Amino acid sequence: MNGDNNSSKPYLVIASLNVYANRAFNTKLTIADNVNEAFKLPDFIIQNSRALLDAHKHSKKTNTATIRLDDFERVDASTIKIHTKRTMYYHMLLTNRCMDYKLTDGMTLRDLYECNESISPINKSELGNQIGINGLVITKDGYLLIERRGLDKTTWKDKFAQPISLALKEKDLFYRDEKPEEITDATVEDRFCKVVRDTLKNNFGLREGEDYDELRFSENFMGFARDLLEGGKPNFYFYVVVNYTAREFTEKLQKYAALTIWQANEINKTLPEGNKIKPLRTEKLQNVYYLVPWSQAKVNFYYEMNLEEGGGTLVPKRQFAPRFEESKDNPEAVCSLQKSVKKQCGQALLACLSYAEILNLKEKLNF
Repeated sequence: MNGDNNSSKPYLVIASLNVYANRAFNTKLTIADNVNEAFKLPDFIIQNSRALLDAHKHSKKTNTATIRLDDFERVDASTIKIHTKRTMYYHMLLTNRCMDYKLTDGMTLRDLYECNESISPINKSELGNQIGINGLVITKDGYLLIERRGLDKTTWKDKFAQPISLALKEKDLFYRDEKPEEITDATVEDRFCKVVRDTLKNNFGLREGEDYDELRFSENFMGFARDLLEGGKPNFYFYVVVNYTAREFTEKLQKYAALTIWQANEINKTLPEGNKIKPLRTEKLQNVYYLVPWSQAKVNFYYEMNLEEGGGTLVPKRQFAPRFEESKDNPEAVCSLQKSVKKQCGQALLACLSYAEILNLKEKLNF
């Protein structure tokens, strides 16, 4: 990773606090969950909740119970422990995703809760801080699957993003009628991986063991960081390598899109007028997702300084200028990204790519 603030080349400011990296690919996860305590919004947030929610009036949103990160600790060289409680998706929208939204008096939540140069320690934060799950999908010949986010998303609208992006819901980690003693560390690790597996199946029709190798937390977990743009919101990062070349994967996605359209049409035959599912465009996946050669993705990372937990400079800037260069050997491989692109990237995608650099993932995967 390199960058020069005085250089004429594009550079990125990664506004994330890198807390932990799975450098040895041997991380184990343990959890201390407080099922009897739920996060409570500060009084100021409650009093201004209507105005803050208005910041998301054009976004598609559904409230649900999620998992909040209360604290984080390193147990030993290869074990991390997370302390959790319950929160709601709307709590995150009203806090982490409203940090710079100006209220009627011009005040922002950043002014009130994160006004210092150092970010609040996670166990002192007054924000929603639900755990986010983000991840890269990579083909076996070294192509990245990149998403162009829709305008109805609650963050990074119409920006490039990683294909795995979701909140850790309560129902994903803890099952109804399950006794606490039944939840082992291995259970927690597998359920983090299950969130990734379910996303790959639901969004792309990919199945573990068939389309990609078995996921293991120790292997596929890249690290944990806090998004400074969102007030220090915690995110866990993963990667998955599919058993397809870029060309094969394109065909796989196209077939899945066609199947999805067919299934919707079959369901529509049983529904009355007015309740029918809006048909998907045949080219939907081509318009929304791109396969980019990782080796051709010229991304320079510029850091203002090395950040450590509990300290560092807050960087609420959005100076993102990734450059995807056309492959001379295979110009068709980059699909619609054949020309250099200067579109903004979502923060989570940059953090995913940052962790891939930190872990030397290209070398590990022989790309």
